Amino acid sequence: MPLTLIPQVFFDLIARIIPGLAIVIAWYVTTLGPNKTLDTLVTASSKQNILNFWSFALLTILSYLLGFILNELWSLTFGRIKRRVFREKTGKYLESCLADNDKMRKCFGESELGLTIEDFPALHIIHDHLRLYSDSEGYRLLKLRAEARLSEALFIGLLLLPIINIVCWYYDSQLFMLDRFVLELLLVVAIITFWRKSNQFERFYITGTCTSWLFFSFPVGPLKQAKADSKSKR
Repeated sequence: MPLTLIPQVFFDLIARIIPGLAIVIAWYVTTLGPNKTLDTLVTASSKQNILNFWSFALLTILSYLLGFILNELWSLTFGRIKRRVFREKTGKYLESCLADNDKMRKCFGESELGLTIEDFPALHIIHDHLRLYSDSEGYRLLKLRAEARLSEALFIGLLLLPIINIVCWYYDSQLFMLDRFVLELLLVVAIITFWRKSNQFERFYITGTCTSWLFFSFPVGPLKQAKADSKSKR
């Protein structure tokens, strides 16, 4: 496999297969119940050939498709809302990158770029252009974007499970069930966590992409010195 394909493979693994598989497991555990799920796994593990190549391949394909659908659902719902509501916050991220770059240039006695956020191309174009300068930096940012997609897919996939858990809890038994109670707490905490992490990874991706692009496109200080050192060694 060519090395250039590895980042794309890891993107599919992190952003689609892993969240798809996690959601399949979470829905199974929620509908069946933690205790019943454990009993089922213990019974199934006693049988041979529970997971052969074809069942593993089918599960991987289904997880990929589910992860793909979850990402699309996010884009059509919460992603669209966030783009409208947090548009001003995205602009502040870009302004912060420009301000930090100007401070860096000032430290090395160079003039400010004089750019504004309106001068920036689209973020995906900046990322593609950055990969022409540094594959490693482009792949690092690709991993951040994959982790953001992971958090978004898990958030949208888990969103209904607390309600489903309560409904199943009611129909299974109206008495207190410790496993259902713990599952409810874990689901709520997971939903809040993935929402926060999606915002965090998105911020890291935006600021990391813009900062790296500015430094590589308009190098200052140590970058020039590094070039001079490499020429002197020759």
